[in-house]
Amino acid sequence: MTDRTRHGRRLAALAVVPLSAGVLGTGVAWAGSHDPLAAATPEPTTPAPSPTATSDPRVDQLLSEVEQARQRIAQLQATLDARAAAAADAAAQAQAAAAAKAAAAAKAPAAAPKRTTTAAKPAPAPAPKPQTTTKSSG
Repeated sequence: MTDRTRHGRRLAALAVVPLSAGVLGTGVAWAGSHDPLAAATPEPTTPAPSPTATSDPRVDQLLSEVEQARQRIAQLQATLDARAAAAADAAAQAQAAAAAKAAAAAKAPAAAPKRTTTAAKPAPAPAPKPQTTTKSSG
């Protein structure tokens, strides 16, 4: 075999490998999207066992504790919702009161500014004059 033939086969293999992978991937994707069993959901033939149909007293006790905990969570959630609503109402009332106060202050005539009785501070010393001449180098 010559080097030219070997080189040609390598180039052909390098071209065919990605092409075949693409065809295989496309086929797999098509098959996955057209799978007739993927859309069908199996219907349960027997009903799920009821959690209260146990004969163990410990399990019955735990199930009742779980139910009590769920009821307690519902009560606490209702309490939190009520508190959040009350806080929102209080914030709205405070905002309305502040807006009314600001409106009343805007309608009232502006008072004359108060004069201070302290003596005025002396003016600061003037800045030094900048040096405009430069020294010669050398």
